[in-house]
Amino acid sequence: MAIATGLYIIVNAWQNKQAYLRTTQNNLAANSQQNDAYEQWNVQDLGNGIYTIKNAGTNTFATAGRDQENAIVEGQSSSHQWTIKETPIKGLFSIATTSTGLFWGLVDGSSGTPIALASTVSDGRNCWVFKLTSPRAVPRPAAAPAPAHVPAPGFYNPGGGPQFGPDVPIPTWR
Repeated sequence: MAIATGLYIIVNAWQNKQAYLRTTQNNLAANSQQNDAYEQWNVQDLGNGIYTIKNAGTNTFATAGRDQENAIVEGQSSSHQWTIKETPIKGLFSIATTSTGLFWGLVDGSSGTPIALASTVSDGRNCWVFKLTSPRAVPRPAAAPAPAHVPAPGFYNPGGGPQFGPDVPIPTWR
């Protein structure tokens, strides 16, 4: 299942803590629920499983300045592309760099622990749940034109006169 473009809270499966970014130019961390924009992420689907992830509170992108194992994921003004794929467990996703395939993961279980890049998705510390808070605005489709009246099969009357069928009531005579 692909993640649709929208505003999400990204929750770690192992610690049930939100990906959180409090200030610009800062590291992403796992934190308990804060109920603010700093734990909300605009996830933009670029197609083919590629995404950008932008913090709603700081208006900065989740980036990996150094695409190597144990590098801390940071908030930066320049965008960074990520792959987001569902794991074999439905509803759990991995987030990985497009260049090296390293995954978001928690360093440890404490509150405020940084989100760093890991080489495997071996357990819940590297798996994430995307909780949709606001879908993208989808334009409403234009109203379909009313279909022209076509008599039901078997009700064609070549001599003219009223057509009776399942969509036309049969008159009653007295």
